[in-house]
Amino acid sequence: MWFLAFVAYLAFLSPAPATSTWIVSQEQEKAKEQEKAKEQEKAKEKDSGAMQVKADADDSQNKNADHQFVMKAAQGNMAEIELSKLALKKSTNADVKKFAQQLIADHSNAQAELKSISKGMNFPAAPDPGYKSTETRLNKLSGAEFDRAFIEEMVRDHDQAVSDFEQEASSGSDAAVKDWASKTAPALKEHQRMAKDLAAKLGATPESSR
Repeated sequence: MWFLAFVAYLAFLSPAPATSTWIVSQEQEKAKEQEKAKEQEKAKEKDSGAMQVKADADDSQNKNADHQFVMKAAQGNMAEIELSKLALKKSTNADVKKFAQQLIADHSNAQAELKSISKGMNFPAAPDPGYKSTETRLNKLSGAEFDRAFIEEMVRDHDQAVSDFEQEASSGSDAAVKDWASKTAPALKEHQRMAKDLAAKLGATPESSR
């Protein structure tokens, strides 16, 4: 009897296997939860980083769009000024010459304002590449033929310019450039109207007009 009692006593002192297994299971669950928390934190950091990269890319794209607009507007101003100077030399039509003088004055002022707000952007030193071919073509003409061709060019140029300026005024990201586009657009619309009135008066037929 004493032997059986001793065995029972030893069994009482030994830890129960079920209890030991439960403790191990709890530790494993805790480790899994910690690992899951780490993975969730990494995922958050990754998402945050991706969002920042996208934001930086969007900002860069917007700045690039503003820069392209500034470049195109500046080159357009220079082209209008030079072609208008050519009109003053070659045209004998008083209305055409008066229109050319206004273009020179307005686009010169617009160019000076644009340069002052360009904020270190690469400002072009010459008109767009297509200007030279237009100048060469117009230079070969004279009289009424020159007047019609010049006005047709002014209608096309101002149709495009008005569209570009309205787009920048609506969705530009650079506040100064956007404000300048909005402020300058009315003068361009007036040039557009004057060019179309002259086109009708001279019998010009622009390929593209709105």
